[in-house]
Amino acid sequence: MNSQAMQSVPILRYQNGEFREEPDQVIREEPLEIWGQGRCLVRLVRLPGQDQNLVRGFCFSEGLISHPDEISDMRMATEGELTRIEVLFPTDLRVKAEKQKQEGDADWNGHGRPDPQVRSGQPVPLDSLFQVREILENGQELFQATGGTHCAALFAPGPRLIALAEDVGRHNALDKVVGKTLGDELEQSMVLVLSSRLNSEMVGKAVRARIPLLAGVSAPTQHGVRIAEQAGMTLIGFLRSRRFNVYTHSWRVLRKGGA
Repeated sequence: MNSQAMQSVPILRYQNGEFREEPDQVIREEPLEIWGQGRCLVRLVRLPGQDQNLVRGFCFSEGLISHPDEISDMRMATEGELTRIEVLFPTDLRVKAEKQKQEGDADWNGHGRPDPQVRSGQPVPLDSLFQVREILENGQELFQATGGTHCAALFAPGPRLIALAEDVGRHNALDKVVGKTLGDELEQSMVLVLSSRLNSEMVGKAVRARIPLLAGVSAPTQHGVRIAEQAGMTLIGFLRSRRFNVYTHSWRVLRKGGA
């Protein structure tokens, strides 16, 4: 566990009818600015760590890049708690952003629809679904210590864990795992599991990455279901101990598999 991701603060705890003063661990959050072409693209509040993965994942999710080679370099500077990362693109970001706007269907995030179809992928056994949920839960060390993080985990068939990230923001956690695996590993991925709700933005990011199956421990939204259906993605909600709901493209879930 990364102890630098937490800070100890004094609290007054009330429990079982009694007050007591004691220390408690809270998660850190600090601002990050992503710059490109001489302007600030976004200002995020994130858990420090895996910042370059976060930047790559953000740029990919926003349609600014489609491959890690499209970022030629990153330059980092800090000022107090603020971290600023300047992204150097080999092509004109403004031209690509305008093309994305013209060609895209600004249906779910205002930046153009991602790839219309996810990869076909293989059907997933029941046991694999429960295994990835258990791996996600066990990997949330900072959440277990503070209760203050979201988590995303990306798996290849097996299931084999490719990447896992915790962050104060659910979008950041997803972008960190996508940014870490962008390229061949992302193309090999089969299942993405999230600790958060499956709203249109989260589903849209997964569709952009062409991940065949997205599962979450919580509920989807109406637009999240619609985007998954149109993109050919299997969407699973309420993935808990020995139960889940399949909202779209249920053919990817094997109805036998040792559950």
